[in-house]
Amino acid sequence: MKKINFFRGNFGISDVKYIKETLKSGWLTSGPKTLLFEKKFKHAVKAKHAISVNSCTSALHLALKALNLKKGTKVIIPSWTFASTLEVVLYLGLKPILVDVDLKKKIITPEILINALNKNKNVGALIIVHFAGKSAQMYDRGKIKGINNICKKKNIKIIEDCAHAFRTMEGKKVVGNTNNICCFSFYANKTLTTGEGGMITTNSKKIAEKVKILRQHGMSRNIWNRYTNKSNQWEYDIIDLGYKYNLPDINSSIGLSQLKTFKKNQYRRSLIAKHYYSKLKNISEIILPEINKKELKNNSWHIFSISISNFKIKQRDKLIEKLYKCGISTSVHYKPLHLMSYYKKELNLKLSNFPNSNKLWETTISLPIYDQLKKSEINYICNMLIKFIKYDQSI
Repeated sequence: MKKINFFRGNFGISDVKYIKETLKSGWLTSGPKTLLFEKKFKHAVKAKHAISVNSCTSALHLALKALNLKKGTKVIIPSWTFASTLEVVLYLGLKPILVDVDLKKKIITPEILINALNKNKNVGALIIVHFAGKSAQMYDRGKIKGINNICKKKNIKIIEDCAHAFRTMEGKKVVGNTNNICCFSFYANKTLTTGEGGMITTNSKKIAEKVKILRQHGMSRNIWNRYTNKSNQWEYDIIDLGYKYNLPDINSSIGLSQLKTFKKNQYRRSLIAKHYYSKLKNISEIILPEINKKELKNNSWHIFSISISNFKIKQRDKLIEKLYKCGISTSVHYKPLHLMSYYKKELNLKLSNFPNSNKLWETTISLPIYDQLKKSEINYICNMLIKFIKYDQSI
């Protein structure tokens, strides 16, 4: 029986080389490797500023903090996302407004945003979540106004949750190249990993300087500057209420190595996605990610999320179990936030307000996708999937 992991990291000699260099240097916390990683990452996404942190959750937290929103300010987020997107809103005493997502795109669309703004006055910020490597519509397309213009008209600040979106493009623009605050994840299973870590990118110098101070206790000078300065090495000031969110050089070393191969790895993922489409496109029960040929190459393909039409949650779970018994590991992205017991109770969230997220929760399954996945393994996954969906009467 085959054994196919949901994800498998791709590490080699280059990763070991960079880590060895860091260990031999004696500098393990944020220092030269982190500064170099930030420089190379901002070039990769064509942003003016890149500030590393120890997780995407930290990035989202600092992004909201940097906006200086008053307590109680309304912040729109999707229910179809990971807990971090909502946690950081509550950390700062802001008021989350959870909205449903588009059933096909699994993202907040301009139409959904306009509808939410009509129902909720005086919204201060939006956290838009790019999903599975596909970007939300940030820019105008024909007569349809993009999310940037919709928010600009109402003076709404935008944070982009880009945990799934390195290196995704929307049209000719790379996600991360904007005056908005973009938050990336380098968690273990991401398209670029540092084990744990994250990055904030923005074209706003003001935001970048604010975040740099906040990520390390609100200090006026970071550790590297203090200990490489020829005078007054020890002296610093606390100029804001900050956090311990800096990224160590050990993690940055892995990131630097991973940056060398990201284009090749992304191309490989796009080929895997293309093969999934070719094998599954004629299976009427399977709803594939909505994407055109151009987007196929521009999508980061962090995950490959499909839906099984007319499935109920017990059928979906049974399918996952059967695939696992055949050696195929899968996952679900996501269990919606309004179904989490804590958030449901604390925010008085009603099931009826999220019909699309409810439907996705019952029918969605994420298939393995990573650059080392073999064609024979993809064929095996598809064959087992089709077999169980079409012919297994116990599901």
